[in-house]
Amino acid sequence: MNKKKYSFSLTAILFSMLTFLSVQTPAQTASPVIKGLRVDPSYFYGSHSGQSVTAVANDIVSKAKNTGTNTLFLYAYNSVYGAWYPTTYTQSAVEGGYGKANIFKEITTVAKANGIKVVAVVPVNNFRTVWTNNPAWRVKTKAGADYKPFADVYQLSAHNQDFKNWLKGLYQDLLAKNPDIDGLEAVEPTVDYYWRKEVDYSASANNAYKAKYPTGTLGDANWVAFRAQGMTDLIQILTSTAAAAGKKSYLVQTLPVKSDGTLHPLSILRDNIGLDLDGIMAMPSNKLTYVMAELIWQQWAADYGATKFNPSTWTRAATQAFKNMIGSRAIPIAHFEISTFAGAYTTVTPTLSEFQAAMDSVKDLNIGVDVYDFEQIRKANAWTQLSVWKNYTGTTTTSPTPAPAPAPSPSPTPVASCPSTTKSITSPANSAGQTQVCTATLPTSTASTTAVVASVTNGGKYSLVCQSTGAWAATPTTSSCPAPAVSSVMCPSITRTFASAPNSSGQTQTCSATLPKSVPSSTPVQATVTGGGYYSVVCTNTGWWSGTVSTIYCPPPGTTAPAPAPAPAPAPAPAPSPTPTPTGQVYGITIDQIGNLSSIITSLKSLSQKPTTRIVFDEGMAASYYANAASQIHAVSFVMGEILDSFYMKSITTSQYGARTTEYMNTLGNNVDIWEVGNEINGEWLGSTADVVAKMSTSYNLVKNAGKKTALTLYYNEDCWMYPQNEMFTWAQNNVPAAMKSGLDYVWISYYEDDCNNLQPNWPAVYQKLAAMFPNSKIGFGEVGTNVSSKKASYITRYYNMSIAQPNYVGGYFWWYGFQDFVPMTNPLWTTFNEAIRN
Repeated sequence: MNKKKYSFSLTAILFSMLTFLSVQTPAQTASPVIKGLRVDPSYFYGSHSGQSVTAVANDIVSKAKNTGTNTLFLYAYNSVYGAWYPTTYTQSAVEGGYGKANIFKEITTVAKANGIKVVAVVPVNNFRTVWTNNPAWRVKTKAGADYKPFADVYQLSAHNQDFKNWLKGLYQDLLAKNPDIDGLEAVEPTVDYYWRKEVDYSASANNAYKAKYPTGTLGDANWVAFRAQGMTDLIQILTSTAAAAGKKSYLVQTLPVKSDGTLHPLSILRDNIGLDLDGIMAMPSNKLTYVMAELIWQQWAADYGATKFNPSTWTRAATQAFKNMIGSRAIPIAHFEISTFAGAYTTVTPTLSEFQAAMDSVKDLNIGVDVYDFEQIRKANAWTQLSVWKNYTGTTTTSPTPAPAPAPSPSPTPVASCPSTTKSITSPANSAGQTQVCTATLPTSTASTTAVVASVTNGGKYSLVCQSTGAWAATPTTSSCPAPAVSSVMCPSITRTFASAPNSSGQTQTCSATLPKSVPSSTPVQATVTGGGYYSVVCTNTGWWSGTVSTIYCPPPGTTAPAPAPAPAPAPAPAPSPTPTPTGQVYGITIDQIGNLSSIITSLKSLSQKPTTRIVFDEGMAASYYANAASQIHAVSFVMGEILDSFYMKSITTSQYGARTTEYMNTLGNNVDIWEVGNEINGEWLGSTADVVAKMSTSYNLVKNAGKKTALTLYYNEDCWMYPQNEMFTWAQNNVPAAMKSGLDYVWISYYEDDCNNLQPNWPAVYQKLAAMFPNSKIGFGEVGTNVSSKKASYITRYYNMSIAQPNYVGGYFWWYGFQDFVPMTNPLWTTFNEAIRN
């Protein structure tokens, strides 16, 4: 999995969620601590649909003011859609709805009138319009390809002077058009998302490095420091531009945490993502003032387990360590969220009391606080908890106050104790058929016959005995959860229509979706749909339907042929043959993008053997996007469709994964021969095991019931797993259902030597064991590859000529970098690949 995602390291944790951090010049006099609330206008289409910018601004500012908020961190520019204010600045874009209506200016005006400061949140090196218009400005991999870690990331090189000039002009334009704001914040400045020293190898970066280090080697220790200096230079543009306008400057990023709960040193950020906070805070002039660190207990509990992480004690200790780390070089701010985090270990959703406990834990540390974001607070109805800020006083200081070392004490006599745990209780239904879940949190407790009373949300009751074994009793002493009150607000029954994609004859049909009258809920309401489609949308607490549809699909109609002319009775037609699939050896290639389609087709059809092409279906893309490409590729190759890459598996629900499977099967029809129902399915980055199994099983059943071929890809991780339960054979034995073990058509292994200390396993033994577990499946490699250019040719030759003496072994391999290395066919690696499969 070296290819497109990340090895399971702190990288995975660092970039699987929205993360933030901020900085500015140390003040000479004390001032009240920042009590900040983040506001992202992207959410307004769901929460404030149809409202004027004035109404939206008044609502946001009034709610923020009531909580004691004194600073709004207001997003000014969306990397993909553009500015939230009108601008004609060259190569910029303006978001087409609220941006054109100048929501940024409206919120700023109302906030300032109410005594609330506004900080403009801006990207640093991620702008779609500039990236699209200027290929030479883009961040590049060592192989010279555009670096595209995620679909919505468009990175520009910090070493390109033209880009730096453009960036300075953008910040100047923002300040000129919005002179009332109080500062600029750099959001998530990052060079290398995967922590692999993959970038930046753009021509401008390489030339600048060689000019400074004539005898240096790209990728060496000097290059690592040089790369980080480029980002420091971009931050200097922001700070100097803000200072020239009399404004303060900030920076926001996550500080990574070890599994033992302690913070990594700042050098980890510098060497792995290219952000040198030590260097930034040492800038000789126009310094940053505030450093905002996102230290969110539930994020790390989700990835490492809850033993070391809890809302109060861990948050307080981490915040104190952060203050000490920053010292007097900047003013620190602690960042909080009520968001749910899905990690490698589990999924954690904070309760309202846990959210408040995290904020309460730093009250006496004299530190600024900030919450992401207005929409999260609105959805959770956490205004009361946020109002703790009204009584939160303090002044900023640039000098940390280290916690005193505890006095030594005698070791206590060991006593059996039960760990802190959370239990869920479902209420009975109210008269409208609604239920709610109460969450009961039991503290760490010593053994006793007296029941421990839990803190319960929603007014319920729960108590449990901590037994002498150190385990909680199975049965609670008391347990109750009240039914929710029946809402008087109702969303009306409505009917909506939407058109299908065209069929092969260009015909479309209209689906009609009828939503019933419904009470507000965060659960989407399923509509009755004509035409065989599906449609669901959320009834919001405003009494109207959300502007964003949760799922939508209208299938193309069947092709209507003209009535045939009378003819003699035909001979009986032969029975339809099944969808063709590869027989014998499989020569797999992975195509992870469909640009330059004509070159892809030429490369495939010119091969000495008919290949099987895996098409990676990107997250967030409708199946119709791939219809033409799948049809053309299928004309010259077998096709395996990857329903969703493993990196994005935890970002969608089981129902969404099932809907995606159905949509792609219905749309792409017979142009896909094999459906990959799970990719690198045992990877530690996919989320909780229960969710992964549910998604895998749902997709498998849909494909199997449709009579189509199924494939499952496992991730081989001998001696390089983080959790033993994720070792490939262990996970597959414990979690792949018996029906899949006997019914899968193909079982593949994904393996990247670079991820596993260059280990070359005993493959005959591995596949012998795999064949025993999946006796009816064809087996082989589902992904191989390397980022190291000098190794690619030897890897291709070695893998595609591998011989495994198992009757069901069919090869596969599916070189991940097929688009990059085999397209166009003039690439020397295409010849290497062609010769390997010819033999």
